[in-house]
Amino acid sequence: MPQVKSTLLAFFLTTAGLTACVSPPANLESTGEASAQSRLVEASASGDLKEVQALSNAGVALNVQQAEGSPLGVAAARGHLAVMAYLLNRGADASTAGLDGLTPLMRAAANGHAKAVRMLLKAGADVDTTDPEGRTALAHAALEGELSTVKTLLAAGADVNTTWNGQSLLMRVVASGDMLTSEALISAGADVNYRGSDGRSAMEIARAKGLKDLQMLLSQNGARADGR
Repeated sequence: MPQVKSTLLAFFLTTAGLTACVSPPANLESTGEASAQSRLVEASASGDLKEVQALSNAGVALNVQQAEGSPLGVAAARGHLAVMAYLLNRGADASTAGLDGLTPLMRAAANGHAKAVRMLLKAGADVDTTDPEGRTALAHAALEGELSTVKTLLAAGADVNTTWNGQSLLMRVVASGDMLTSEALISAGADVNYRGSDGRSAMEIARAKGLKDLQMLLSQNGARADGR
């Protein structure tokens, strides 16, 4: 796996014109001078690769956790692929969450950065890790209507039947009225007859909201007409 990861990251760096930036692993501990750590997070968020390189070479911790996320997390949230590739090559953890519990994968997914999602998955990010509320990266993408990213995560094996707080992801997406994302989830095997902690199904939610197209979609895919 180390050989594969190294080859993968070298590819991203080469395509971004950053081959010369490859250097030995940096300080990976989540410790260090607070202002320098904040500068690294800010530089990563703005996509300032030169500043990220300078701070990393100065020994600033790469896996620092701040409210807005780790350096890799904030870069992923904005789709800064060159910064992401550099940080991963230097040894940044693909799964380090911010103080809010959101991982880089969740941040990339919620903002619809499918390329960033693929990079993180190839670097070893766990596709089904949950945040403090129980939401996976797939849930973040689906609830934001990021269809391309939803499909990317499903293709990577994300659990389509993820649930939290008594409801399935499909139920929540149906409740939002998002037809296309509902179709993607159902096509990937979402349980159309799952009943939430309140006893309701996706069909009952669609019926209560008067979402006739979604009712038809659910019925065509095996949802029981009475919601039972």
